Amino acid sequence: MKDYPVLLKLGAVIALLTILFVSCKDKKDEFTVTVQVPEKYNGKTVYFYDPMKADNQALDSMNIENNSFSITGPSPSKPFVRIAKFSDDILPALFVCEKGNIQIVYDSITHRPIVNGSPLNDTYQEYNNTLYKKLIELQQLYNGRNLLEYQSDLTPEQKENQHNAENKAKAAIEELAYNFIKTNKANPLGQIAFYTESIYINPQKQLELSNNFDDDFRNTQQYKLKEQNLKAQISTAVGSKYVNVSGKNVQDNTVSLSDYVGKKKYVIIDFWASWSTPCETTIPHLESLYNEFHSKGLEIVSISLDTDSQSWLKASKALHIKWPQLTNLKGYDDPIAKAYGIIDIPELLIIDHNGTIIARGIRGGELQDKIDELMDYKIPPSPIG
Repeated sequence: MKDYPVLLKLGAVIALLTILFVSCKDKKDEFTVTVQVPEKYNGKTVYFYDPMKADNQALDSMNIENNSFSITGPSPSKPFVRIAKFSDDILPALFVCEKGNIQIVYDSITHRPIVNGSPLNDTYQEYNNTLYKKLIELQQLYNGRNLLEYQSDLTPEQKENQHNAENKAKAAIEELAYNFIKTNKANPLGQIAFYTESIYINPQKQLELSNNFDDDFRNTQQYKLKEQNLKAQISTAVGSKYVNVSGKNVQDNTVSLSDYVGKKKYVIIDFWASWSTPCETTIPHLESLYNEFHSKGLEIVSISLDTDSQSWLKASKALHIKWPQLTNLKGYDDPIAKAYGIIDIPELLIIDHNGTIIARGIRGGELQDKIDELMDYKIPPSPIG
């Protein structure tokens, strides 16, 4: 499970919203969806998507007027979920299409979509409220650790206590998401949460969860892509050998990870992109580690998930990235990203001199502690003969 920055992941959790035009034999059974949005979004176009399809093509659209939009339609015999998006600077909202007067209001402080008005929507909102609270608590632990580290060096006991508290909080989030998916396996909440909550659950546990779903779900294109991704994550988990992949460097020459792994004691692999704010905040931490430990045997290789070379090169220069980089400029479809099952960035791995992945999904204070520990460790010489 990724850990930092937690709140930015809420977009994957509290995402998505719906509407749709479904035929139903009983026209008296209707659903109504009323969405209240901040005034500045008046005139914006809302685009609607089917989250169970992998093509990410909009199904329909409509304009926002008078701070809201409202839809009425016949209730489907089988509830379903849709995604609606009207701006990049505000979270979408998920709701289930089923009989009821469904209301969606954006919280004025957190800008979270609050959904209610039908059984499944109420269930989903209750879960989201609990999840949000736990994520806030975990973020507070991270903030507290960062503050302590800024003020003074933590003692080994303080570090251990802090890590234990963070791991306990992350385990509680994983348990919450796992149980929600398993409990709702027979309705669309469980199916959509299987995708949106994956960042909180161990990949092996996710595969176990998939056995709870019926064949119709498991035969969808979206599920097959998800399964491939999970298997890639599992094959590149801690303890596995790294996968050698290639891309272009900033000089437009083809290079591979094998050009760096084994040449130094340790290599940090950093998946990033110029459009990612969390990635921007991670780069200075990496620069600090590079300046301190590169001469002592640490290498960093950043792998960009950009799709535009100018954006990538401009950001690299602005962020003073002086270590090697690779990219194929294909975003999340980059074969490097697929080989490692990357679904969220930044993502960092540490590979030792033997090509074994010894850490994954750590950053901030944890990354600093891990590198401090590793660089202080004396690698035994290889046996002769």
